[in-house]
Amino acid sequence: MKPEEVKEAVEAQAKEIKTVMGKLQDSHKELDGTIDQIKKDIGAHGKEFDNTKTAFQDCVKTVSKLEDEVEDLVLKMTSLPTQLDSLKSLGQISAETAKALNFKGGNAVLADIEGPLFAKAVTSASTSGGSLVQPLRQAGIVVGPEQQLAIRDLLTVLTTASNAVEWVREKMYTNNAGSRAEGAAASESNITFEKKSTSVETIAHWVPASRQILSDAPGLQTFIDQRMRYGLKHEEENQILFGDGTNGNLLGLTPQATAFNTALSQPGDTKIDQLRRSILQVAMSKYSATGIVMNPADWCELELMKTADNAYLFANPVNQNETRLWGKKVVEALSMDTGDFLTGAFGMGATLWDREQVSARIAEQHADFFIKGMVAMICEERLALTVERPAAFVTGTLTTTPP
Repeated sequence: MKPEEVKEAVEAQAKEIKTVMGKLQDSHKELDGTIDQIKKDIGAHGKEFDNTKTAFQDCVKTVSKLEDEVEDLVLKMTSLPTQLDSLKSLGQISAETAKALNFKGGNAVLADIEGPLFAKAVTSASTSGGSLVQPLRQAGIVVGPEQQLAIRDLLTVLTTASNAVEWVREKMYTNNAGSRAEGAAASESNITFEKKSTSVETIAHWVPASRQILSDAPGLQTFIDQRMRYGLKHEEENQILFGDGTNGNLLGLTPQATAFNTALSQPGDTKIDQLRRSILQVAMSKYSATGIVMNPADWCELELMKTADNAYLFANPVNQNETRLWGKKVVEALSMDTGDFLTGAFGMGATLWDREQVSARIAEQHADFFIKGMVAMICEERLALTVERPAAFVTGTLTTTPP
């Protein structure tokens, strides 16, 4: 194989590798996009959809196939004949030109060289063909843990176009309905109302970043945006459950809930019995409980309860369906302290009002960020929580009553 033929073969291989690498780069971007969509689906709906999952699997197959192609092309390049060693150097080529042999002084172009010059066989070394081989990098950024957020899903969610929500609540109802003799006046009942106003509050946070890093790593901006949105929703859940209503906080469900009535307990009651009695307490307030919120550790303890012969009381570890207790949905929330619970008629008892859903913005107008090439990335939402029927919620601490 002649040196010029070797040179042409190497150039062709390099060109082909470059083409495949371009396709591989595009496939990685497409894979990043499907991963981002899966995260959005899980964040918004608590699950991934079949079409997105299929797209993700197709992308993985394409990336794997292209990586194999790159590896094969590099092996072919490194297996080219060692005649590359016989290729002349730039000095040798220049010295043999007619211009060099007849040079009388001054400036002259001795040789025009097109394409790369090779002194040795192409290898994977950084000084040879190694720069053509891109390292395999896992698509996307490995994120930290994210707890499942499901409290919002229990509530009635509406929208508002104002900075406050005004609503009217029945304050007192005196029912004097009764039989009426012919010709006699009907009994008069009495209903009074009170007007309530709940402010729309803002939940927000921000991070600084340099313009350069956002330009050099396009995926980083998407990553930061997603993590900040999750952080916002995490705080939203805390506010819904425990907000104290001061300094811009929501007034949450637990602070407005009725304390569990321990007089309902009976000797020998277990924690499961207590939760059933909390459902009874909601029912005695003339509401129908729809869910129970508790810490995952407490739910685990209840599911693992067994009879004397080691049979599970109500859980089936082989075929686990939706988490329910006494027919009510159980929501495991790390935000809830171990040992505490909240039982309630969530959809009827409270309403979450979205004024502005989660939004993310980037700006240079902060302090001296403009002259330092920095930007501020802020993520915020505006919402209100109205607890129209506080008696629809019961909160307490799980205990076992001695027999």
